[in-house]
Amino acid sequence: MPSRLSLDILTKMLQLADKLPDSVDESVLPPVGAAVLPGTQRGADGKIPSRSTSAGGVRAHVAGAWDSVGSVSAAARRGDSLLMQLLRASSCLASVRPTALMSERRTLIRFAWQHLRHRDTPIKYRAYGLVTRFIATFETPSKVVLQVFVSLLRDCRPDTSATTRVPVRRALSTIVRSMRRWLSPDELARAVRWVKKILNDEGHSTPQLVHLWRLIAAHERLFFDFRKSFTTILVNSLPRIGLPQSLSMPNRYLAVDLATVMVVWELRARKQVAREHSKEYLDKLLEDSQREWAENSSASRRSASARLTSYGLAGRQMVEMVSNFAIRQAFVTAEAVETRSVSRRCLRLVR
Repeated sequence: MPSRLSLDILTKMLQLADKLPDSVDESVLPPVGAAVLPGTQRGADGKIPSRSTSAGGVRAHVAGAWDSVGSVSAAARRGDSLLMQLLRASSCLASVRPTALMSERRTLIRFAWQHLRHRDTPIKYRAYGLVTRFIATFETPSKVVLQVFVSLLRDCRPDTSATTRVPVRRALSTIVRSMRRWLSPDELARAVRWVKKILNDEGHSTPQLVHLWRLIAAHERLFFDFRKSFTTILVNSLPRIGLPQSLSMPNRYLAVDLATVMVVWELRARKQVAREHSKEYLDKLLEDSQREWAENSSASRRSASARLTSYGLAGRQMVEMVSNFAIRQAFVTAEAVETRSVSRRCLRLVR
């Protein structure tokens, strides 16, 4: 049975729905879940609309959740479905009408927070989605931002289903885009250290490894200033998530994305060195490092790598490992029709 707080939230949302704009950006609307409640409006063809970008559609969505409450006994039977609808509608309203929710933001975050430990996993992650939408919309204490961020980092276990991982990634992406707004430079560095710590502690789990690398690949600009903490782990992870024959296509694409991130980081770092010093200085730095590497002694190669990394550049060994991975991946994926696009991307990287 829904709590009194849930019903209060829905009542306020119904009042706010009348103030929605005539059109809503489709990208901010949460995807429609699998649960269908009695009272949900259907189209002329009898089908349920998959997504609505109009104010009327949003109002119908909220009103459908309200109609599904019915009697107390009916609400008790459909409590979880009702709660899912409430969380979805709340996220939608926080996206399209944040100013109207300003006076109710404490009630809204309390409503979402109390379901972060819900027994039902889809509801739990829908609540995380509402919390991260709240963080993206309203000023939030940095302590809360870090707490939610770390919880989402850890929430991808080997037994986590694909349908559960998608909401986790969506919520994590939402909060990452807001971190620069609410976190100081020191707090942002602390958040990044958490990513590295979980990579080191739980990187033996392939789902957890993929979960974290997807985050870094999707937000590589955020992690660029901290790339020294990740380049070695990243390069060593490429064969594991990209080369075995049994891997899924999404993992292969992710591995190529990570190799691309390494190339993008290196090119951006070289531009920074050229801007801070000069193009001639950068050319001489690369030439000297290449000459030391060609001497083929352990001491000279360590010196060449240290010289480059002191400027935030990738060492020659890192460059060779990424190139070797791209070449191997290009050969492995060249034969099958469904993987040829991966092969072409790898060849473009090598060039």
